[in-house]
Amino acid sequence: MDPAAIPERQHAHHDVMDHNLIADMRRGREGACAEFHARHRPLLEAYARKVRIPRWEWDTCITEVLSDEMMRFSTRDIDLPVNLSAYLVKAVYHRYLRVKRSLNCRERYHAAAATHRTGEWIVPSLCSESALRSSAGPDAATNDSSSALARFASDLDTRLTDEERSILHWIAQGVSHREIAEWIGSSYDATTKRIWRLCRRLRADAPRCAAQYEPAERSEVERFLRRAV
Repeated sequence: MDPAAIPERQHAHHDVMDHNLIADMRRGREGACAEFHARHRPLLEAYARKVRIPRWEWDTCITEVLSDEMMRFSTRDIDLPVNLSAYLVKAVYHRYLRVKRSLNCRERYHAAAATHRTGEWIVPSLCSESALRSSAGPDAATNDSSSALARFASDLDTRLTDEERSILHWIAQGVSHREIAEWIGSSYDATTKRIWRLCRRLRADAPRCAAQYEPAERSEVERFLRRAV
């Protein structure tokens, strides 16, 4: 479905419904966020099929776009696009372009960073710090970066509650937001907002935390953060 093909009167009706729904999201109405997803996902899936976005990219190009825009519209007092459907289609298109560019860049970086060892090509920068230490053997020199990253992890950990640690662990294990909501006894909408705010807070706290370290430790943490992005 092409948003431009919708008759003008129908466009106006959709715009009113979209604005009312976002107003409900800002007021915290139960179920408004889930309704936002359900309302716009069919259009975006139809568009993804039309332009042949692979299904394994739909979580990134559709689910994440919907979640990001839902949070942006519901938590910030900003002007809404004139045609929300067309805006979301364009957002999915640009997200897919970024995914393809990132993939091409990663492949080039991997080829450039690979090192030939014992008959195969490996990329040391993609290995965990513990894996690199284990591979080096017991006689290898102690890597000072491990202490810097351990301190960084500990400092960030002190800023979290027990429940926030559990939530981050579940996210890392691929648990859905809906399941997390059930486990912590909260609504899906409230849990999704909480996860989004928690991730945003950690992204803001990380550089502030590293800025307090000595130059060598700060450099190691910043290098780790760049690799983690």
